[in-house]
Amino acid sequence: MAYILSIDHGGSRTRAIVCADSGQTVYACDDLLMYYPQKPRACFTWQEHIQRLLEKINEKVGAHKYAVAVLSTNGANTPSETRKAKNDLLNMVNASSVHVVGDCVAALRGCELPCFPNGISVVLCAGSGFNCAMSIDGHDIQTLGWRINACDQGGYAIGRRIWQAVVDDFNGLAQKTELSELLLAHYHRKSLGRLIDDISNGKLRFSPEELSPLLFAAVSFGDLIASNIVSELAERWLGYVHLMLKERSIALGSPVKVYTSGGLFMDSSGTFEKALQGISFKSSFHLECLKAKFPPVAGAALLAFGKLHGKSLSEVQTEFQNSFSRMRIRTQIRELKNLSVWIQ
Repeated sequence: MAYILSIDHGGSRTRAIVCADSGQTVYACDDLLMYYPQKPRACFTWQEHIQRLLEKINEKVGAHKYAVAVLSTNGANTPSETRKAKNDLLNMVNASSVHVVGDCVAALRGCELPCFPNGISVVLCAGSGFNCAMSIDGHDIQTLGWRINACDQGGYAIGRRIWQAVVDDFNGLAQKTELSELLLAHYHRKSLGRLIDDISNGKLRFSPEELSPLLFAAVSFGDLIASNIVSELAERWLGYVHLMLKERSIALGSPVKVYTSGGLFMDSSGTFEKALQGISFKSSFHLECLKAKFPPVAGAALLAFGKLHGKSLSEVQTEFQNSFSRMRIRTQIRELKNLSVWIQ
């Protein structure tokens, strides 16, 4: 039996899954849930994150020589970055074939089954950062990559905006927002003054990338400040969609599927999809906003299966879809219990 390895390295989370060549998901793990007693997780390099995942995989399922290994990463936006990442991965993984792709390429592959989406498709991939890509009938993939200032638009940026809104609320510079009470509850503090002092003085670790769920909760309460943050980001993201369509001289009125993928959208309960769809009605293009069926790590696995099986993928994809979906349900239960690894 041959095995494939899929790794998705993001701004705040790195995931890996091992699959048999039949499509059966064998094992998966997530470095966000591992414990780092020596130093904070953010201080590790991406190579160290992956090495820890590999050690956990080898411990649980044994050391395999993989038929195909695919790394999906937000650090593969230029040819030189991709070459370096591939060389590093070759030194870490025992695999017959190693491939490195941008996170948006893997995200596109995870949008639909049985293949890449037909027609004009755009994926908005957001976790701590943000990136987007477009494909035409699954080919001719264009990623904006370094042309986007990712720090300004993903989960990290949302956390900074939440913080600014709360500080403005405290100082009386803006209207009251539900975000203040939500942030106090998140950090177990009773007053904004105490919270601001503790974060400013370094007594409390401030992690902007963890605060997106507070935004979605505030939107559900009808909070205007939170709703404005969502609308501003949605307009900016759709601006990138229009840019890619314009650069490819795609005719106005053309139908375009816009998929959302990544941890930020997974946790949003449709908040951003509703905003994107609402704004798209003003667009010159016919946009349909959808959630991707699979996360980027699964898209990377599907790319690996494609390398291994070529066009004969239908049975493998069906088995993968079923087994991966079952594992995701078990994973969510175990995450709630704060375990460090996904276990089949």
